[in-house]
Amino acid sequence: MKSICFVTNYKKTYFFDAIGKEIQSQGGKVYWIVLNNMLYNYLLPTYGAESLLLVNKEQGSFPNGKVGEYKLNELVSVDRALKYYGEWSYDFLRNIQKPIYDFISSNKISYVFGETTYAHEVMLCRMLKDKKELNCKYLHPQTIRIPGYHFTFLEDEFQSEIFEGVKFDTYEDGFVIQVQRPTESVVNENRVKKSMNVLSKLKRSTRFFTQKNMELDDPSISPTNLKGRLNKGLSEEWNRLTYLS
Repeated sequence: MKSICFVTNYKKTYFFDAIGKEIQSQGGKVYWIVLNNMLYNYLLPTYGAESLLLVNKEQGSFPNGKVGEYKLNELVSVDRALKYYGEWSYDFLRNIQKPIYDFISSNKISYVFGETTYAHEVMLCRMLKDKKELNCKYLHPQTIRIPGYHFTFLEDEFQSEIFEGVKFDTYEDGFVIQVQRPTESVVNENRVKKSMNVLSKLKRSTRFFTQKNMELDDPSISPTNLKGRLNKGLSEEWNRLTYLS
């Protein structure tokens, strides 16, 4: 069985973890690239330190040689957190390249599964396409619209290339696929509606002032100064309102 690796990404981490435990129970080897200490400590008892690579703010501040050019200006400018960190953002993306390369190489990892949301994820996708000698693919699991209740694995940051190993369902001639609203759209709408009740707003306000559940060593977390958090919070509230309008 091939060795695989997951990249932590907030709540998606727990979904990946459930899959990882099942793979591990069947004799597979599972590795992780981890963005903060909280998730590192959560995953440690199950997978062991040798299977985890921590690339938080502290680790990403240690100088390391880069392994390629991956348009870091482009990545930083659109990243929801790194764009606020100035020159350190570029240092971080350069410094994590070699440790990740060595981690994948030494453990002979064949597939890395992750999102394409943050700069480090997109950079990793680009790096694995560039470094053919690693013989490793970056795959992004994603739901598809037609037919509904299906998902696939995408190979590129633009979500346009379906992994060649995916097997599609076959349908008999004359079978009609029902066009329906994307499942993710329904889930998001329900989530936003729930977030607009008084209790949810109170919880968000409490978290804003206490900084509860904010992993400050995570590079995908925006800077914690009051002005930055206020701007981000107001922007999110506006997005919730306009999403439902």
